[in-house]
Amino acid sequence: MLGVGLLLVVGGCAYYNGLYNANRLVKAAQKADREGRPGEATALWAQAAVKAESVVTRYPRSKHRDDAGLLHGRALQASGQCARAIEPLEATVAMTPDARIKHAAQLTLGKCLLNLGRPDSAIAVLSPVVTGQDSQTVWEARLWRGRAFMALANHHRAIRDLEQSMAEGAAFPLAVAYSRVGRSDDAARVLDPQVSRPFREVVWLATLDSLAEHRPELSADLTDRLVARSRITEGERARLLLIDGKRWRRLGDDRRAEERFAAAVVAAPDSVEGREARAERLFAALRQSNDLGHAAAILDTLRDPRPQMALPPSANEAKRILERAVGTLVADSTAATEFLMFLAAEQVRDSLGALPLAARIFGEIPARYPSSVIAPKALLAAAAIDAQVSDSLLGILQARYATSPHALALRGLGGDAFRAIEDSILGLLGFFGSDGELSPGVEGVGVRERGATETKPKKPGIVPYR
Repeated sequence: MLGVGLLLVVGGCAYYNGLYNANRLVKAAQKADREGRPGEATALWAQAAVKAESVVTRYPRSKHRDDAGLLHGRALQASGQCARAIEPLEATVAMTPDARIKHAAQLTLGKCLLNLGRPDSAIAVLSPVVTGQDSQTVWEARLWRGRAFMALANHHRAIRDLEQSMAEGAAFPLAVAYSRVGRSDDAARVLDPQVSRPFREVVWLATLDSLAEHRPELSADLTDRLVARSRITEGERARLLLIDGKRWRRLGDDRRAEERFAAAVVAAPDSVEGREARAERLFAALRQSNDLGHAAAILDTLRDPRPQMALPPSANEAKRILERAVGTLVADSTAATEFLMFLAAEQVRDSLGALPLAARIFGEIPARYPSSVIAPKALLAAAAIDAQVSDSLLGILQARYATSPHALALRGLGGDAFRAIEDSILGLLGFFGSDGELSPGVEGVGVRERGATETKPKKPGIVPYR
């Protein structure tokens, strides 16, 4: 009997040690989260989940098994493993006789279901919790059920829950819900006291983005107030300005976007955000001009080797596209240069959104290579971009290339000839890789309009702009 008693004591110590260690990791994770170390917090939550799962597995009959099961589910949810958290949380809800543990498990389960894109199920799980006795749990349940109603675009129901929640952070989704039903003044009212509280960047950025969908002026006003605070870092200030600038750019307000990008550069010139804002300003200028010299000057700026002029990684591909575009305009004339120019113009149009510059490059093709098979197609591409000169370009097409399949197609007469020439051009363009070089094994291409002199093609090369 002594041996059995010793085993029970040892087993009990092991059990309590396991639960103690799991709870210790939870406290460390919460501290890391409060102190702004989310990566460390996630790792600690994941360790706590492993400890709690071990306790549940090794001591399934313990009277504290439900506490360990709840801790296991909570730690998985907090470490971003909601798909794995569902099973232990559902098991805890089903087995525990303790209302406190059941409601806590339902609350965590509701969070996971919503995060997994199942708002209907989240509402069903959270609804019993909002009638519970623990006020903090009830407030949290109303917060998350309100978010679930918002995911279903049921904003009036969401407002009812969120107005009754005093959980930390409830003001942010409540403001978004108000804005969705046209109550901008109420949205501003509930966010007003949040501006002077400790800055929660992730929450604010998500809220400002949501508000901007329907109330961009409110989002911009709040951004101004947050930027004016003294107790945020230069990087945080630059991010707020940069992201607001991108919002205005998407809305087509280039003036407001430029103001934000310029302010972001001033706020933190050497930061990632400052460099990105500088690149945004350059590409915004590029999108507004068809001046080839201006494009070359912008490229020179992008190539500036000084550390303070370094580009963010997101701008490198745009720089390469511009290099190819400018390169084709100064390349040695070969039988394939017009195809490189056409590809470059397409990338400038589709990837950079620099429509005037793309139209200018398309227009250069028939000017430099009037007998090329792709010249009529380039005129059509330029006309599709620039409505002001569209009639003029189409007139040139009809006058200079009246018998080409592209000109005939405009008059509804292209037929098989148009399809054949398009297939031919697409095949020729396909010889070039995304870097503007001929595909391996291809020596060169060259197609001219009927009656033009054939030339032996050479492998094209792109001369960098000097």
